[in-house]
Amino acid sequence: VQASRSDNSQQANISSDSRRDDLLKEALEIFLDLLVEWRSRDGLLLPDGVDTLVVHLLLDLGSTQALEDLVNSNAPAPNQVVIEEVEARLSESGRIHALALLRESRSQFTEAVELWVSLAEGDRAEASLVVSDTLKGKEDCKGGHIAKAERQGKPLLETVVVEVVRVLRKSGAGSAAMKQYLPWLMRKSAEATLGLLADIPMPVEYVMQLAQTTGPELRWRYLDYVVNTRASLNPDYHNDYALALIERLKAQSDTSQNPGGTATPQGGDDEDDG
Repeated sequence: VQASRSDNSQQANISSDSRRDDLLKEALEIFLDLLVEWRSRDGLLLPDGVDTLVVHLLLDLGSTQALEDLVNSNAPAPNQVVIEEVEARLSESGRIHALALLRESRSQFTEAVELWVSLAEGDRAEASLVVSDTLKGKEDCKGGHIAKAERQGKPLLETVVVEVVRVLRKSGAGSAAMKQYLPWLMRKSAEATLGLLADIPMPVEYVMQLAQTTGPELRWRYLDYVVNTRASLNPDYHNDYALALIERLKAQSDTSQNPGGTATPQGGDDEDDG
């Protein structure tokens, strides 16, 4: 009898906790809806305070997509979130993509790209499921853009490269972000790099200097673009293009002759003949 009463009491407590969580969530959602309606009004007092509070509520509720929509630089109503007030919590919650979007919305392009690159390099991690600390660790919904792309089978690096290219294009040829992260992009994706350089022409000498740290693929393809698409008449570029093609053909030949990547024994036949 005592065991039965104890079980009933535990079930009642669980049911009570669940009901309390549901009521808390409902109250937070009502408050959030009110704030979202307020922020659309003209002449709103303390808009930065309202937007910052909205970010915290969205984190409480696990509404990651709504959070990313709020801080996106393409949002209909630009956000006025105080970054210093939410940065630590966004990072601790694994909402790195949202934090990068927030940085981008302030034209902090270098800081935004650094966050995305850190995801690709494994220095930070994007939460795949939202875990709400306010609602007692209850998983409320799926994660945002990064997590959705991964569930669709898209590699993380591919997703990050798209974001990096978009922001570098926005930052411009002479920006600090471009100078710092174009070499990283060159190493990770020749295709994305060539697309970016086609949109934002840069001095050929500068690009070739950076490309020295990459493999032959990017060098010959970029020079092909310079010579055949931009129709450069500079003989130095034509010579470099020819050398890059030779280098590429040699690399292909070496790979085909030694597909396993092992060194070819030297002098073995001479030893047998002796």
